[in-house]
Amino acid sequence: MINRKINSFPIILIGFLLLFSLFGCTQSTPAADEFGIYYLNSKQTGLVKESYSIISSVTSDRIREILAMLSTETMDDDRVNPIPDSLAKIDYELVDGNLLLHFEPEYAQMSVTREILMRGAVVKTFLQLDEVSTVTFYIANDPLTDASGNAIGAMNSDSFLDTFGEREEALESDTFTLFYSTKDGRGLMKKTRLLHYNNTMSRESVVLLYLSKNPGSDDGARAVLSPQTKILSATTKDGICYVKLDAGFLVQQTGVSTEVAIYGIVDSLTSLDDVSKVDLSVESSSDGVVPEADTISGLYEHDERLVSK
Repeated sequence: MINRKINSFPIILIGFLLLFSLFGCTQSTPAADEFGIYYLNSKQTGLVKESYSIISSVTSDRIREILAMLSTETMDDDRVNPIPDSLAKIDYELVDGNLLLHFEPEYAQMSVTREILMRGAVVKTFLQLDEVSTVTFYIANDPLTDASGNAIGAMNSDSFLDTFGEREEALESDTFTLFYSTKDGRGLMKKTRLLHYNNTMSRESVVLLYLSKNPGSDDGARAVLSPQTKILSATTKDGICYVKLDAGFLVQQTGVSTEVAIYGIVDSLTSLDDVSKVDLSVESSSDGVVPEADTISGLYEHDERLVSK
């Protein structure tokens, strides 16, 4: 276990190196697999990644160095440091790959938009370390909660969507009930998740997108849809959500049974306030024949009989 405390960062050596890395050179857009620090863009509506070479070699020092980078005010008009100066004092622990970050009570003073973006930047930055698989936020010793009082818990890269708009008001945050597959692909697991998304996306699309991402929990929950399965349309009218999938849904290699995949979709969508039934259809293959399409397509109602106890 690693347990350290950050205090406002008047650390001469690290401060000098940080200033050099921030202002002493021009940084290019990093490659997808290159380490980088995530900052807020100038409008504070999205995230930008800047390449960065970590100086420290010891894990505890690497964590402290990254926290310093995330907390140091930049002089670049195109980016904003994710962690406000008022939150520069941070306790942390690394326990079995889960990085626990303890913030001061001033955390609650951030606007909703700033809090979401700050959390996304911190999580995405630290998950690039091999030693970190999830990140959990605390305010003092209390787990961070959503608007309903539910603990947000451990977060991974799939906890955030990179679809934030150019306007601050485009960022939405809401709690959804999603049904994921069990580890063996034969049952469903019910989870409540706080999701962040662009309000140009429909809530139906948000649900389906997250069902193609593993929730990153320790209980073996898995995505019910393959990321390669295309959602051709998802619209709701008079309480019925009309979902059309491409033919790839029938051959997705996920190890999840077709029935589990179907009711993962149906039960998740019918958990939305304005959806009571789901009309599911599958696009024809290139030759116009999909053997299983007729048995899959149809009108479905909420049914939790596959949910694991």
